[in-house]
Amino acid sequence: MRHPKLGRRFLLTLGLTCGLALAIAPLASADIVNLTRFSKTVSGTAPTGTTMVTVYLLRNTETATGTVVRQAVDGFNVAPNGSLAWSGAFVNHAFSTDSDQVEVDYTGATSPTQVTIGGGEFLSTASTAPAEEIDLPADDIDGNCAVESTGADMYCDLGSFTATVNGTAAPAPVGNYVTFTTPVTNASTVLVTETDTGSLGTTVNLTDSAPLLTPLPTGVTGPVISYMSEPSCGAFESTNEVVCQNLTPGSYTLNQVRGGSSVFSGTVTVPAQASANSTMPSYGAAALPSLAGGDQIILSSGTHVLTTLTVRPLTIASATPLGDLLNGSDTTITGTCSPSEFFTDFDDLCSSAGAIPSPNHLDGEDLSLYDTYSDPIGQTLGQFDDTSSGETQVNMPEIPYDLYAPEYGEGVHTPFFVYALSRYDDPTAIAGAVNSYTPTIGEQPVLPSTASSSPVVFQYAQLGSPTFTTLGNVNVAGGIALPALTPGIYDDRYVVTDPHGNTSYYDGTFDYEGNAAAGTPGPAGAAGTAPVGPAAPSCRATANHRRKATIHSTRSVATAAKAKRAAVIRVTLICTASTNNARVAFWLQRGSSDVVADGSGVVRNHKVRVNLSARFKNGNYLLYEVIDSKGLATEATHTLVLK
Repeated sequence: MRHPKLGRRFLLTLGLTCGLALAIAPLASADIVNLTRFSKTVSGTAPTGTTMVTVYLLRNTETATGTVVRQAVDGFNVAPNGSLAWSGAFVNHAFSTDSDQVEVDYTGATSPTQVTIGGGEFLSTASTAPAEEIDLPADDIDGNCAVESTGADMYCDLGSFTATVNGTAAPAPVGNYVTFTTPVTNASTVLVTETDTGSLGTTVNLTDSAPLLTPLPTGVTGPVISYMSEPSCGAFESTNEVVCQNLTPGSYTLNQVRGGSSVFSGTVTVPAQASANSTMPSYGAAALPSLAGGDQIILSSGTHVLTTLTVRPLTIASATPLGDLLNGSDTTITGTCSPSEFFTDFDDLCSSAGAIPSPNHLDGEDLSLYDTYSDPIGQTLGQFDDTSSGETQVNMPEIPYDLYAPEYGEGVHTPFFVYALSRYDDPTAIAGAVNSYTPTIGEQPVLPSTASSSPVVFQYAQLGSPTFTTLGNVNVAGGIALPALTPGIYDDRYVVTDPHGNTSYYDGTFDYEGNAAAGTPGPAGAAGTAPVGPAAPSCRATANHRRKATIHSTRSVATAAKAKRAAVIRVTLICTASTNNARVAFWLQRGSSDVVADGSGVVRNHKVRVNLSARFKNGNYLLYEVIDSKGLATEATHTLVLK
């Protein structure tokens, strides 16, 4: 419930029958606290009697048993002046997330002696008089306001609020509507201040940015008005990409500042709505040359700064042991993080020393800007940011279950090629897919993951031995041949490393069965012969966009002609194989080491179909094929000609 602001102080005089007049002293002055989201500054007016104001920024956590743990991550002291006004600033952090709290302690006051404002996990003592608790999260305004498509009006679902435009007070709201003196645009800086009053009389003024103008849908005659959240950006560390959301169709300026100097400046474009029944585009993305902790990502519309994301330093080492060494323990994540910032998947807090807490349940999340387009390949772990509603994400590539060999528990013979095709959900591609999404009847489409060139190092050790032998990077064309080993059960480990040094590894086991002697039936050989790998598949190729793809049995030097410029082309391989349920992996390579595309599939009814999408030029490509069945692998190479 929202309470009206208290009126001014007054003097009450009572007339008594004895003829005396008793003067009652003025009531204690009501205190005021002024907060601006993403700002370190806090100000206000203290209650009568206050000699010192102490302000803390709390980011409380909760134990497994539900006990709230007070976490004061910043604070300052300030003495009020003669009018009881005060102002100060936190050193490192700002009131920003929906779990942040600002605790104000008044030394010398009788009531209230403490005020706690915000959301998240409150201490039980925060609401015990003469202390009061005001449930007003930092993001309370965000998403509760709407600016009309013409810019003439704004509606806010708030109890009591005012607005300013470019620093000048807007007309007072009438029925929760503000009618601007002059229509605003997306280049206008519109701020909203919400006022709330606690049970003991504390008045809180919270200020935050209004959203952009409501976009006018295709085929609709305006004006229209719809709730929107304020613009925000996310930085994706592993792929050096930035995705901004809650935008309207148009162009925006993205500037990257490092150490006070601009290192990148570009345009982020949100496309127009394609059709009346398609989604209104709201995402813009950019690929940056690099990302580093401390970078500022500034998104602007004209001179209006919409949001400023500060990239938070974050490094992770994720371990998912599945073998015998750690008895199938859950995923654990260690590493460094930005001190006292919340992680994005739970209310876990980075330690004050900048270490990921242990033990933890930070097992990462699938990257999904919109569930329809999530393909659970890449996993992310991120932290929120004090300076914006955005976040920094480590979007590690992953190894899908069907894109590596040997798989968990597999029986292996030589010759055997170890490979692991690393892939990730591309943030820019997801943003583009969301912008172009059109609702359909039936199953919704899934956006394919993207091949990653990040190295995947394969290691193995005999069961029970802590000493691993490194085979090498198996995310390469054709994989790497496994050497002859002593028959037995082995632990294996795939270690993925992204360009920023973040790592994740997965443990498993395989049973090395060696090569049977001549005269012994093998799993893929005829009776009386040594085991041999499955026959290589016979494939043909097609391509879209009026390109022609053909496969030649001979191997030639891979080249690229200049007949047509590079374009995103889908090459489809349609193969027949004699061995059902065999896994087949393909690599297309140009030059001596440049893998352009890869993919894999499983032979069903003696057929397998695999799509390889990449930015192809016309020319010759080396096509590697590895087929694996029951621990035996066969490799073949051909030439694919695209013209």
